[in-house]
Amino acid sequence: MVSIKPASPRMHLLALFLFALLSVSTSNAAPVGRQVFSPENPLRIAFAYVGPVDDIGWTFSHNEGRVSIEDYFGATVSTVAFENVSEDPEVGLAFFRQLAEEGYHFIIGTSFEFQDPMYQVSQEYPNIRFLHISGYLLGPNFSNAFGRMYQSRFLSGIAAGMMTQNNRVGFVAAFQIPEVYRGVNSFNIGMKLANPDATLHVLWTNTWVDPDLESYASSFLLDQVGVDVITQDQDTFTPQLEANKRGRFSVGYNTDMGRYVSTSVLTSAVWNWGPMYIRFTQQVLDGTWQSESYWGPFTDGLSDVGKFSVLLDPSAVSLIMDQRAQLIAGTKDVFCGEDVVEFDPQGPNGCMLDSQLLSMNKTRSDIVDEGFISIPLVRIDLPDGVTITMQVLAALVIVLVFVLIVLLLVYRMNTVIRYASPVFCIATCIGSIIMLVTVFLLSPTPTGALCTIAAWTICIGFTLFYGNLLAKTLRVYIIFRSVKNFERVKVTNMQLFPFVGVLLALDVILLVLFTAIDTPTTSHDTQGLDPYEYRSVCDYNGAAFILIWIMVGYKGIQLFVGIILAFLTRSVSKAFNESQSIAGAIYSFAFVFVVIVPVVALLDDTVAIYVLISLGLIFVNLAALLIMFVPKFYLVFTGQTASVSMTTAASGTAVGM
Repeated sequence: MVSIKPASPRMHLLALFLFALLSVSTSNAAPVGRQVFSPENPLRIAFAYVGPVDDIGWTFSHNEGRVSIEDYFGATVSTVAFENVSEDPEVGLAFFRQLAEEGYHFIIGTSFEFQDPMYQVSQEYPNIRFLHISGYLLGPNFSNAFGRMYQSRFLSGIAAGMMTQNNRVGFVAAFQIPEVYRGVNSFNIGMKLANPDATLHVLWTNTWVDPDLESYASSFLLDQVGVDVITQDQDTFTPQLEANKRGRFSVGYNTDMGRYVSTSVLTSAVWNWGPMYIRFTQQVLDGTWQSESYWGPFTDGLSDVGKFSVLLDPSAVSLIMDQRAQLIAGTKDVFCGEDVVEFDPQGPNGCMLDSQLLSMNKTRSDIVDEGFISIPLVRIDLPDGVTITMQVLAALVIVLVFVLIVLLLVYRMNTVIRYASPVFCIATCIGSIIMLVTVFLLSPTPTGALCTIAAWTICIGFTLFYGNLLAKTLRVYIIFRSVKNFERVKVTNMQLFPFVGVLLALDVILLVLFTAIDTPTTSHDTQGLDPYEYRSVCDYNGAAFILIWIMVGYKGIQLFVGIILAFLTRSVSKAFNESQSIAGAIYSFAFVFVVIVPVVALLDDTVAIYVLISLGLIFVNLAALLIMFVPKFYLVFTGQTASVSMTTAASGTAVGM
């Protein structure tokens, strides 16, 4: 029954405009029929909250309203609260439908995003009453409600204006929607009434509940802009905590936040949902329900100012109470006169109409808009110790490969080396170097180019190394089979070059498609990192992802063929050129391929993937090179070349440069 809330606005402009047209009106629908409730058969009420009850803000205030219902009606009602209900329409539809199925008589939803699923369910269950907070839809059993919080915001702004010492006041604002614009502008009007020299600085977060971002935004206003009083309209009290840490003042919102922070909270613009909830609950109990759009005025007590801090200047308290009395008496309203000339008020006495208030879309010109803010993401690169270790190991193997190339060139006319086909041996070494270069390409912060080049180096390097092993093993197999059939077969290097060329050509075709059709990019990986940290990783999506796996399959086929050939030539004497050492190298490739590829595919840890790929490349190259060349140079340096020459010559093999 509980899910996590994704942040999104409670209202949008069209919704608010329609709300304006319907505001404080009663539909002509007939009342929903009365049902008798008692302590033995209580009215069952379900509250769907968008956030947690302990946010000390929006949801907390609604929960206090729920408790007011229980206190007022006693055992005649039974309420249940559901926290963190998802704003996703499909999830919401299933949730509210389940509440209806469970037999609740009255369902209340506290997020604008609940409106559509609640309304749909209300049509399916006409005997259940629904109350939606901040919406605009109406139905025979469906009402909506909100309050004129801007009046309380105006009063709380007076406190900020009176108490600022440097005339800089901050407002951490949520979304750029009419509800928030009304709050910002009315707060500014109250602040200016108390202190015409004060300036309001507004910073937008595009969130309702994000304590980390609200903390960051508050710190920006307090430390960078230098405000000495701050307020907000998000659902939590994070800005008040940040101000208190710095010994500065704040103004609360939603609930009386001075109770939960300290006397640094001068006062709060508070919601008091209890009377309104009691009002609608009474209708359900009495059978007098009629659908309506209720936008409660200040006189209904739906919003007010909280307790005053002992630190608040008495003259501020006096001014606030005087303005409050005028609001209650109806002799004053906030959005009237010179304060709203730039909004082109269309109502009587120079006041803005409700339709204008409900579609408000800008701040006053004397407000400093600091823009939107987000917590900057911090890129976390691969640990230096890990990348340096992998690069040093790869470099050592590359040095070994260059040593082998020099030795192959120096001893190319030696019988052992000549019969091993130096040209294939050197090509194998070049392939090894190309593969090992991949370790250096994967070590820095990846870019699309590095991700692309890394795919080329692995594939081309693999085929140069392994393709030449495969060609030489194929030659051993052909000659071995011909000897068994008492045939004399001549297999030259020139005959094998096209075989390796075809393998390389297939690689190039796949890689060109891979690069041209869907060029790799980079993306953010947050696995195992702290919030607001990320690592850049290679991102192979779409066609690139498909081609990657086609290339992996292609390498798998090469390995499979190599294993078969190695198995078929397993009984060839090790004196017959290098068949068994080549087979050993092929098996080492196959082992790494079978182990590394599946593990990397399953891992989400970027560091682990880098280490596995790097170690796999280092190990397979080192193992294959040692298996292939240590026996050869042992024979070279110990002078054991005669037996190889005689055995190979007796076979009728055609070998050499």
